[in-house]
Amino acid sequence: MGAGVIAQDAAGECLAWRTRNFRFAANPSLAESLAAREAIDLGIKEGWSHIILEGDCQSVINKLIDSTEDFSTIGPVIADIRFMMR
Repeated sequence: MGAGVIAQDAAGECLAWRTRNFRFAANPSLAESLAAREAIDLGIKEGWSHIILEGDCQSVINKLIDSTEDFSTIGPVIADIRFMMR
């Protein structure tokens, strides 16, 4: 599975990008959550204090917005992202 992340400014210009391969089979929600984690990591490493995260999987976005603990298979990745966003 692979993840690609593109960071753009308000005008749509590319500011940074990253790709990453993961060496295990994944379901779509896990793939999307790992891509979201890569996006947040990229923003942190670039020193950006405001990040707008967009994704194709609404359930992952909803889990990031919801503050309750997630016990699903992607729960640990969601927890990582929430910790990184602090």
